[in-house]
Amino acid sequence: MKRCIQPAGAAVLLAVTLVGCAEAQQVRDQADQVISQAQELGDLTRESVENFDWNSLSEYQDIYLGDNSKVVEFFRSMPSGPDMETFQIQGDEGKLIVNYGDEATTIDPAVLQTTMEEVAAQAKERVQNLETVEFHVGDKTYTF
Repeated sequence: MKRCIQPAGAAVLLAVTLVGCAEAQQVRDQADQVISQAQELGDLTRESVENFDWNSLSEYQDIYLGDNSKVVEFFRSMPSGPDMETFQIQGDEGKLIVNYGDEATTIDPAVLQTTMEEVAAQAKERVQNLETVEFHVGDKTYTF
């Protein structure tokens, strides 16, 4: 009887260990994902904004503010675009509101400010009827 219990106990111990390893691997995978996202956010630097090829956005010249999908696509293709979560178009006011995700609050404020200024300037050049771009970052609002 004792001989049967030992292999069964070893099997249970092995099963518990394997489950623990799977859970540990899952936690490691989640941590890697968070680190990867943080590194992507860290990629927004003054140089990445200064070196961005703004001419690559020529296909968006003269898009209409009311063309929601084109406006969103345009904004997402600029620096910090992946960090933009939601957009609200107020066409009658010529205004676009861009809400950044919480992750954007970790970006260097000076770099984010420069980025928003340039993004707003580029948008005003290319989007017809756009007069004001308002960015929401955490509890702060920036209007250009």
